[in-house]
Amino acid sequence: MKLLSFVSVLFFSLGCTSTPAKKRNFQPFLTEERIRVIKNNIQGKKSPTIEVWNEVQKNCEDGLAKVISPTAHWSIPGYYDDQDLHEKLVEGIKNDSILSYEETLCFKITGDERFAQKAIEILKAWSTTLKTVDQTKTDSKLSLNEFSTGFITSAHLLDEYPPWKLEGRNYFRFFVRNILLPENTMFPKENNWANWGTMLTAVSAVYLADEELLQKAENRFRTLMDIQIDNEGILVKEIARSSNKNWFGGDKKGIKGIQYSNYSMLANSIIAEIMNNNGIDIYSEKSFIGKKIKMAFDKMSEWSYEPSSFPYWKSNSGKIHGLRNVSYFEVFNPHWKNTKAEYLLKKYRPLSAEAGLPHLTLTHGE
Repeated sequence: MKLLSFVSVLFFSLGCTSTPAKKRNFQPFLTEERIRVIKNNIQGKKSPTIEVWNEVQKNCEDGLAKVISPTAHWSIPGYYDDQDLHEKLVEGIKNDSILSYEETLCFKITGDERFAQKAIEILKAWSTTLKTVDQTKTDSKLSLNEFSTGFITSAHLLDEYPPWKLEGRNYFRFFVRNILLPENTMFPKENNWANWGTMLTAVSAVYLADEELLQKAENRFRTLMDIQIDNEGILVKEIARSSNKNWFGGDKKGIKGIQYSNYSMLANSIIAEIMNNNGIDIYSEKSFIGKKIKMAFDKMSEWSYEPSSFPYWKSNSGKIHGLRNVSYFEVFNPHWKNTKAEYLLKKYRPLSAEAGLPHLTLTHGE
């Protein structure tokens, strides 16, 4: 009875997905044009692409033998409730999401179908296993928002790969719409949770070719940029973050202000690139969203370049967290050239991230 019910829901869900807008050719975070640029950079042994490619290609080869072990029930305690257990429990989805994205990248760049097959294996394992999410645990929802983007982007890039059978592709769409999307954190919070929820919504919208969903993500993104970033480019919901559950106070006030600001901006960079790829104005001088993000990018470049200028530097004896978490500079700097950001990119490359999408030096570095 349960199996019949699930199958019925599956076909009902697939039949009721939004009709793709005729005027929009939905594009993922990595367009075919960008993939061609990456391939050309690799063939020309252009830095910084070639150095990261060698690492990613090795990860892909090593990953072919990796055993995928998804979980059926997702239950993640809050990071500040039990840090060790939190990190242990998210390790599997984090690594598998990154690997699925890496394997897909390797396939798109080399044409080697072993990599595509491994990515599909990972997508199938998670989409057919994960069924329930524990709403009583603080970070169950947030962690899915952080670590699902690699899966969904991989599926989008492989959507026209013939060996991935229609049944498997449809099953993964069901997984995105009915398991992942209901856990999005766009609302009601107005801090970084909302950014990660908007990212999950945006990447899902373009994968599912859902115009209405993309519009919701754009509207929420515009609102967030208005309330999160002040006229000096400061992320007001993150700047005072502490390192404990006294979120914005105590003797550690501000010690993680840069880390959480960078964390929000990483999500913003992925959202911005997806929207830009789909014809939503982000990078022109007329864009309200772009204007706000540029202000924050310039402020974060300033603080990362000269951390002693950060308001909470002195009160924390210079022990500010997250100064090197600037992989998103790779996305924004080509659009808004910033000499401080360029200095830091050259200093810290190659840059990657565990949440969102990794290897931004490979995909966007210039």
